[in-house]
Amino acid sequence: MQISTLSFARPLRYSIILALVAMSLALPFAAFADGDAALAGATITIPALNVSTSVVNIPLDPAIGTWNTNSLGGNIGHFEYTPWLGESGNIVLGGHSTDDAGAPSIFYHLEDITVGDAVTISNGSVVQEYVVTGTRFVAISDVSVLYPTGRDIVTLITCAGYNGETGVYDQRLVVTARRVN
Repeated sequence: MQISTLSFARPLRYSIILALVAMSLALPFAAFADGDAALAGATITIPALNVSTSVVNIPLDPAIGTWNTNSLGGNIGHFEYTPWLGESGNIVLGGHSTDDAGAPSIFYHLEDITVGDAVTISNGSVVQEYVVTGTRFVAISDVSVLYPTGRDIVTLITCAGYNGETGVYDQRLVVTARRVN
């Protein structure tokens, strides 16, 4: 398994954890955020969906080998160790489409977003504006949407394709938006 695309910019303890996780998931991380501390006061606004809310951390959990969305609830979360405001790359944010009872959650209407819609992420004096460039459905096992892109984008992810027979979602809805400021 090749991990030569990994670029560790954080202290060794993070590098070791990320190397192990990246090897197990084959994820080439290029930049990292600092978890909860970096998100204090952060907000996201998506006018087309009537969404304006704070951004919480979705922690990378080495015990389960992926990001732990169990405490996300009705919030929008930043996938820890993907770039954040002020860093170049692919900022990845996720939110549930429904809650545990099947009621609509924060990204229930994410499929209604269209090319050209605005997304704004801010934290204090840092404001980054994006315009939606595309939407697509991917398999739940497709982690390529988390990869570095070499461009400043934001990727919004939610569950899609609920399978009533298995009781799980088969797909992820992925929205990408490029930075415009």
